[in-house]
Amino acid sequence: QVFEAAGPTVAPVGSQNNEVGVPLTACRVDDDTAYLVSEMGARGVGHIAWLTSLVGLDVGVCLNVGRAHVGEFGGVEATAQAKSEIVADLAEDGWAVLNADDPAVAAMRERTRARIAWFGEGDLPDGDLRVTARGVTLNALSQASFELVAHDGRTERAAPVTLRVIGRHQVGNSLAAAAAALAVGLDLGLIATALSGASPRSSWRMELHPRADGVLILNDAYNANPDSMAVALATAVELGDGSRAEHPGARVVAVLGDMLELGPLAPELHEELGRLAADLGVAEVVAVGGLAEHVVAGAAAEGLPARVSDRASVAGSLSLGPGDVVLIKGSRGVGLETVAAELADGYGGSQ
Repeated sequence: QVFEAAGPTVAPVGSQNNEVGVPLTACRVDDDTAYLVSEMGARGVGHIAWLTSLVGLDVGVCLNVGRAHVGEFGGVEATAQAKSEIVADLAEDGWAVLNADDPAVAAMRERTRARIAWFGEGDLPDGDLRVTARGVTLNALSQASFELVAHDGRTERAAPVTLRVIGRHQVGNSLAAAAAALAVGLDLGLIATALSGASPRSSWRMELHPRADGVLILNDAYNANPDSMAVALATAVELGDGSRAEHPGARVVAVLGDMLELGPLAPELHEELGRLAADLGVAEVVAVGGLAEHVVAGAAAEGLPARVSDRASVAGSLSLGPGDVVLIKGSRGVGLETVAAELADGYGGSQ
């Protein structure tokens, strides 16, 4: 959406990020296209290198190295190696946009000969461009406002941003988009305005549905991994904090589905998820899927009320009151979007 503000832009629809989706997206480019945004996905080392051979990049962006798909990649180190391929073949006059707050991403500076555009909220290393956020605040709906700050080694420029998308983590995503746009010469004011106007374009990703009875349904059921689960839980708790200003008794309920493709680490990571929900202050956990018992075990070990349910029974089993926040999140294969739809339509008993 930032690049669209500057000129005709082609970008993926949904998750067109593999050996089919990348060329399909690129084939939408025509004589009027100013910018192509291409998402590069991988199931192992070498996949992104092959995709970048199809779509030569001027700018390569790496947001983070997490634990998604560790079962397929064989570990976080292999994930980092695979993701580094997005900057490895950039030309010297290209741009590697790297997250300085993620050590695995920051280390990718050794894999590229391109110019470096750093983004992050901590101390940024020396580079050709540095982009950060100053004075971040959140409103009751967990939407961030901040001052977008850019350093080019000579001057500092700043512009205000007020995001419409939900979650504290969107600050980092905004900085990445801004750094990529600044690297190719877009105006800082235009970038800030575009970020402030940007809205979600994918279904079931941080969709907030306020019900008439005051319950807030946070539908993030598109997919899940340990890192995105942590962000979603934190966002739900932030929403709960905001909701309690009007509804002091508001609770946060987390309906959590299996995180798939985690290999032998799956039981441990699901127990960790239950413990994290307790640590963050979630009031109740309902777990769905073949690994649900591990989530419940982790939550119960920390004294958090938790239970196993099946997808068809979840919505009707919840007792909800005004201001309660219900997070629905799980891997694509679990299909929790049906639970979110039921709850958004008003299913679930009221106290």
